[in-house]
Formats: sequence, structure tokens, C-alpha cells
Amino acid sequence: MLKSNQKLTPRSHKAIIAKRKIFDTAMHLFVERGYDNVTVDDIVSAAATSKGAFYNHFVSKDQIVLENFKQFDKYYEKNRKSIFEQATCQKKLLKLLQLQHQYCIDLIGLDSLKIVYANQISLTPNKEKFFIDESRGLFTFTKEIIEEGQRAKEFREDITAHELAHFLTSLMRGFIYNWCLFDGKFNMLEEGQKHFNLILECIKKKTTCNESTDKK
Repeated sequence: MLKSNQKLTPRSHKAIIAKRKIFDTAMHLFVERGYDNVTVDDIVSAAATSKGAFYNHFVSKDQIVLENFKQFDKYYEKNRKSIFEQATCQKKLLKLLQLQHQYCIDLIGLDSLKIVYANQISLTPNKEKFFIDESRGLFTFTKEIIEEGQRAKEFREDITAHELAHFLTSLMRGFIYNWCLFDGKFNMLEEGQKHFNLILECIKKKTTCNESTDKK
């Protein structure tokens, strides 16, 4: 990784451009023909490059599909300050969610998201299940915020932070999948905040949920 005061060499800059060209070409072909109908040969031919250049940047087609999602972790870290400066842990989680949805809309896009989801649920043996990797930034950030909320007595403590993080990240994946199913026809940012505000009410201190139930 380059330090902030380092400049790219001409060679490094050229490599970044080459990798981006392969990525953009592959995603265009995946959208146009379907992931399973595109080979590495198709990609290198359309990108006017070589297999050697392809494998210099990507170990497989799968890695291309996941490239943008793997940038999520860097994106969360880059925006860490804006997340943790929120007044409450509920607002921290909603900010995390807002950043996630904005990234999906602006930097990944509906067609690419559909390909990523289809790829992750396919039956290909030994496929990297990046979505459910609990070492990735989304899970660790979510768990960290929940742990802070439990220490502050904001969130319920009868369920572990790990379990709650698993619950919330599963819902996050499901919400994005639903957006794909509806072809992006609802406002992800607005509906996401509305749905997760409601969901987060039930991970607050247990008395909050019990009191709401008693009043019915």
C-alpha cells in the first residue's frame, strides 16, 4: 500500500489502468452475456490484453466479480470518523448502512450487484464466500458498534454482540438482494433507513421491546 506522501511510478500507474480495463471489460461482458457464458479468453480478447496480464491482476473470474465488494472494507475504514462521530450507537449503525447503500448505488450498480449475488450463491466448489466472511470490515465494524452500544447500555445484552452482528449483517445482505429482485425500483437509501430504524428498535435494551409489547 502506498503511503500518503508517495507518488505512483509510471509503471504502477500503468498497472492500475490495465487492471481497471480488465475489470471494466469483464463486468461489461458478464452483464451482456451472463457470468457463466464468459471465459477468461473472452475477457482478454475484448480487453486487448493477454492471459498473463489477466492473471497478474486476478486469480480467477470470481475475483473480478468480488473486486468492488472487497473495496467496501477500505471504504468503511476511510469513513470511520463519520461513522463513529454519530451521537448514539443506533445512529452509528444507520450511518454505516447509509454508506453501504450509497456505495452500492454509486460505485457498484444494479447490474453488477445481481452478478455478485448470483456468483456468491452458485454451487461452484471451493468458491470464496466473501459475503459471509466474518473477518471482513462490514462484520467487524457492525460488531464493534454493537459492543460499544452494549457497554453504554443502549443495546440489549441477553444476546452476544457476535450474534447480533450476524443477525444485522444477514439482514443487510437480504435488503440489498431484495433491491436487486425489484430491479432497483425503490429508493434504497430511504427504505433502508426506514426498515433498519424499525429493526434496531428490537436490539435496544430488552425492556424497550417488552414495554412496546405490553402496551398492545
